[in-house]
Amino acid sequence: MIRQSPPLKRSNCRLMILNSGVISHSSFPKIINLFSKGDTIILNRTKVRKSLVYATKQTGGKVSITFLEKTESGFTAFIRGKVRDGDRIELSGRDVRVSSLGDGKRLISGQIDWDFIEKIGHLPLPPYIKKRADYSYYQN
Repeated sequence: MIRQSPPLKRSNCRLMILNSGVISHSSFPKIINLFSKGDTIILNRTKVRKSLVYATKQTGGKVSITFLEKTESGFTAFIRGKVRDGDRIELSGRDVRVSSLGDGKRLISGQIDWDFIEKIGHLPLPPYIKKRADYSYYQN
């Protein structure tokens, strides 16, 4: 079972443990019991970008774009919805052009940058999560 929303208290979070191929479960506050003297803890302070953007095709149809990375030519991205090479789509008032890169990836080129994408974007949640995430809670 996959939780659709986080618990109100972080201390109520569940913890799945994989130890030498054996899976067990606990609660997050008990994580300290999993460490031994001399173990190293590495903190990951990365953030999830608001890289999911909803756009409009020239025909009026809707597509969703998940931006992956910046390149010299624009951004690589995945697009849900039908688009063809050379199509222009509109992102919150800005026109961009779509080109195919193969492997399902697209190149999005136009006057956009990460600041613009994050300003208009949403958190790219997996498809099995139905509720939109609270950004500040999600980043903790």
